Order: sequence, then structure tokens, then C-alpha cells
Amino acid sequence: ARPDNALMVPEIGNAKEFARFFWAALGRGAIGYAPFGMDETGYFNYPLGAKSLDDETVDAIGHKYAVLSTMERDWARIAYEHPTWGAAKPDDGAGQTTPQSTTMGDWTIATSYGEWQFGQKDWTWIKSVPPAWDKDAVGGVAVAQLSANEFLVVGDHVRLNFGTAKTGPRNGSVFRVEEGRVVDGRWVMSRVWNGDQTDYGINLLTPVILKVTMGSYK
Repeated sequence: ARPDNALMVPEIGNAKEFARFFWAALGRGAIGYAPFGMDETGYFNYPLGAKSLDDETVDAIGHKYAVLSTMERDWARIAYEHPTWGAAKPDDGAGQTTPQSTTMGDWTIATSYGEWQFGQKDWTWIKSVPPAWDKDAVGGVAVAQLSANEFLVVGDHVRLNFGTAKTGPRNGSVFRVEEGRVVDGRWVMSRVWNGDQTDYGINLLTPVILKVTMGSYK
């Protein structure tokens, strides 16, 4: 083994709670991620893996593979040429309430899990209940920095809060969020997210690919 070898996950449990770690591995430059026992042989290695290979088990990792299937070679090239970062919802309760964060150039990125798309968890002026997935072992994200102010984001069941680093510009903010895909190394936008969708962070529920553009004003 060499310290500069690429990360490879040749085997991991196929239970749905392991699927979220795909995003963390991807953001750390993984060149492969292979859940054990995804073939329909009738053999199950519970408690290391799932009790059955039902639709819920397959979809937990399958939906992640599907969203990247159109850009797997593009992502490999992007991850080789640009900085990346990944995170997944921690197992421990303290880790779920403490944001995971990183600094990429002039910008900070922090995660939050178990969030609705609107509002804040600490609001007291209006009554709300946690979302159905709040206690589920789901959620994660992978981020690639395409340029000084542009980021490619892919993940699910996570809220991302972009901010300005200590050395970053004054009055920094999210300028634009586009949903789309990468085709032959080129970004192809399908739609622009509106202000309501980005007012309380960038919230990913189902796996989706976004390009986030940051900026500042005087």
C-alpha cells in the first residue's frame, strides 16, 4: 500500500444504513464503492448486512448510482483535477447536531441533517415536527470545487449552508443554484432553483446534481 493510492471501498454492508457513506467516500476521491451481496442469490449476511434484498435495500444505493450514471467518467476527471469533500450523517446523536464543515478557498460549507426544506430547527415561534427521516440513517453529500466560486454538489437528505471563510470577501453569498448534469465535461442546466428553495440553505432530499455559484457584493 502507498499513501498516495486512491481510496477504494471493495466491500461494505448492503443494509440501507450503509448507503449514505457512498457520499463521504466519493468526496474523498474514491474510485470504487461496492456493497456486498447485491446479487439475487437468496443469501443474506445479516447482521453484517441487510435482512433481505428488497426494493428499499436496493434503492438506498441504487438511486445514488443512478444519479451519477450519466457522469461517472466526468466525476472521475473532476475529482482528479479539483478539490473534493464528502460527508455522511454520523451514527452518534452529538455528531448529527454538530455541523460537519470544510473550507474550500474563500468559502465554507457545513452540513445539517433531519431538516425540512423551509425554516430552522431552533425556531420557537411556530410549531413543527421533525421530518419522517429525522432519525433515519440517511443523508450525505459530495462536493467538488470547479473554480474559485463554483461548486458541483450531489447528495440526498442533507442541508448545506455555504458561508464566507475568514479570508473570504465581504458580503459573500450564494448567487445562483442550477440543477442539471455533466455531459462530456460540460455542465448542462435543466433549471435554476428559486429563492424559496435556497432561502434556508441548499436542501437535497432525493439524489440530485447541482452547480452552486458563490459571489459577493459591495
